[in-house]
Amino acid sequence: RELGMDVSLKPHVDVLGGAYRGFMEPGDPDEWFRSYREFMIPLAEMAQRTSCRVFWVGTELDSMTPWPNHWAELIEEIRRVYDGPLIYGANWTDLDNEATLALARRVDYLGVDAYFPVSDSPDPTVTDMVVAWQPWLRAMEEVSSVTGRPLLITELGCPSRQGAPTAPWDYENGHP
Repeated sequence: RELGMDVSLKPHVDVLGGAYRGFMEPGDPDEWFRSYREFMIPLAEMAQRTSCRVFWVGTELDSMTPWPNHWAELIEEIRRVYDGPLIYGANWTDLDNEATLALARRVDYLGVDAYFPVSDSPDPTVTDMVVAWQPWLRAMEEVSSVTGRPLLITELGCPSRQGAPTAPWDYENGHP
C-alpha cells in the first residue's frame, strides 16, 4: 500500500484430482453452497478487517452459476460483513451464459479470465493476434453494456510454447 498498490482477496475453489473447477457437479448443490458459504464468510470478514480493496465472490465456477437464489443469499450475507466492492471472475467461455450475466448484475464488477484463443496458426504474428483480440474486446464491451457492470480482465496469459495462442489456457500441451 505504501507503494500505491491495492490488495484484493480472491479465494479459489479447486476440484480434488485437478479437474477444471468450472465443471464441478456436486451431488447436492444446496450442501455445496452451505459449505461454500462457510468458506467465504470468514474470508469476507478478513477482507473487511484488512481493508481489501475488492473481494471476489467466486472464480470460474461456471457449473455453479445456475443457482441464482443461492448466489443472491451468499452475496447479501457477504455484503453484511464486507463493505467494499464485490467481483465475480468468469471464465472467458462463460461470458455468454445468462446465469453468469445474472450473477454479474449482483456484484459491482464482472471479471473475465481472458485466455481467448487468438490464432488457428501455431506460429501467428503479433499483428494476427492483435486482430484476433478485436472480437473479444467487442464481446467484453457488450457484456459490460448488457450487465451494466464494469468488466475487468482479471486473468490474462499465454504460456511460452509453440502453438499456445490457439489454446492459451493449456499449460500442459507438451510443445516446446
